[in-house]
Amino acid sequence: YYTYFRQVSTGMLNVFSLKCLRQFMDDGSLVYPDEIYHCLSPEERLTTLQQVRDDLFYQRRRLFAVDDQKLFLNQAVEFIYESCDCLRLVLHYRIAGRIIYKTIELREALVIAAFKEFFLSLPDSDYVLPTETTLAQLDALLAEYAPAADPNLTKPLVIVAQTGV
Repeated sequence: YYTYFRQVSTGMLNVFSLKCLRQFMDDGSLVYPDEIYHCLSPEERLTTLQQVRDDLFYQRRRLFAVDDQKLFLNQAVEFIYESCDCLRLVLHYRIAGRIIYKTIELREALVIAAFKEFFLSLPDSDYVLPTETTLAQLDALLAEYAPAADPNLTKPLVIVAQTGV
């Protein structure tokens, strides 16, 4: 699945919260209703986290961790920019143990343009952490959640061959 996702999401801008990522590592939940999602096992969570870390390191996908002190992200929110005519916000969060799942469709051109401008400017803003800081935080999470039998989990999943060229 992740290989397929990586292929179809090359143009996608991925913004995440390290605080929410830690929650995912604790419980495996992406805050979707039980009918459409099963929580990942600890091994699956580690593999997913390793893949995200490697994608960032090898620049396979555009990944940015928000500075949780400057920008608040709810447990899970998706912004799907379909065209200049439509922007969908998909919200999924928990209130008092109940999962709330909402889709909001925006069709006002100026609102859509404002969202697009904001997200396109995020990578160069102070709202996201530098790549080095994000990698260090991901490595720390991997080390924290790695089983005792595998303390070197932060090794890249893909080994790049170096040539003398």
